[in-house]
Amino acid sequence: MTDDIRTNEPPSRMGRLSRRSVLLAGTGGLTVVAAVGLSGPAAAQGEASGRPTRTPREEAAVSLYAVSLADDRRGPLIRPYRGVVTVEPADRRVATAALELLLAGPGDDVLEEGSISAIPEGISVVSADLGDDGTVRVELSGDLLGADVTGELADRLTTPAAGQDGSAEDRVRRLRLAQIVFTMTQFETITAVNLVVDGEPVAVTDFLGNAIEGPVTRDAFEDVTPLILIEQPLPGETIEAKFTVSGTANTFEASLFLRLTTEDGEVLLDEPIQATSGSGTRGTFEASLMVPGGTSTGPVTLLGYEASARDGSEVNLFEVPLQFDNEEAG
Repeated sequence: MTDDIRTNEPPSRMGRLSRRSVLLAGTGGLTVVAAVGLSGPAAAQGEASGRPTRTPREEAAVSLYAVSLADDRRGPLIRPYRGVVTVEPADRRVATAALELLLAGPGDDVLEEGSISAIPEGISVVSADLGDDGTVRVELSGDLLGADVTGELADRLTTPAAGQDGSAEDRVRRLRLAQIVFTMTQFETITAVNLVVDGEPVAVTDFLGNAIEGPVTRDAFEDVTPLILIEQPLPGETIEAKFTVSGTANTFEASLFLRLTTEDGEVLLDEPIQATSGSGTRGTFEASLMVPGGTSTGPVTLLGYEASARDGSEVNLFEVPLQFDNEEAG
């Protein structure tokens, strides 16, 4: 069994990590780089390539999940941002490092883009143990399930939203759990999470309110997941002329579009693609796209959207700010 961290792969494809290298039972051997989003010198490494990188200090780019406060008829939803972790060479346990960084909270760049963490301060990792079936038992300490909801998130959660009938307290707890489950299950070796807080198993319901017996997967949080969720590339990353977009979607007949525009609004590409499923069942998608020749280096925006079956309007928008690097332009 290899201990190699193959961080030249996108975070969603870090399934080649061994169980030993993915997890850390406790936090004694862990050093976490204080870098989230694209802040700090550690985050700058690998930014030009837009892909996770590996250095002699075992740095790795990972996806962390925050809560977007952007207007959406379904209320606040989770979305990924980029974090960079480092582990001691003898440990290489990236998943727990990602969880530690998630609990530390997002950086200023993520906050400025309108995303926050619903997870309160003071939560720490006690242990994380992965079983042979891909289920990770995560034990945390702290008031993760507390009812305190403040600030702009409180305002958004008390606003009526489609399919969101629970109290603000119930909804914020689901957002917290979703942030943790999505962050942990980005690794292909981890398929589900058993969450324990202060020694007590956490009771989780699905998006219909039904109690879930046993491990929890991403499927439980459809109510707080964007109908189009782009997971690669991550906000702020740099793309080259040929780049890959991947994520999940739950759209009518599994259809969606990917559009790339310049800072001035020029449309560089607008491509229809198909997810593996839709119309009530979330599927995955992956598309290889090409930026037109002659496009100048600079900021671009990737937009995922669905054409409404009713009137053709663009709905379920998901924006990702990026940088384009035209190497041929010198």
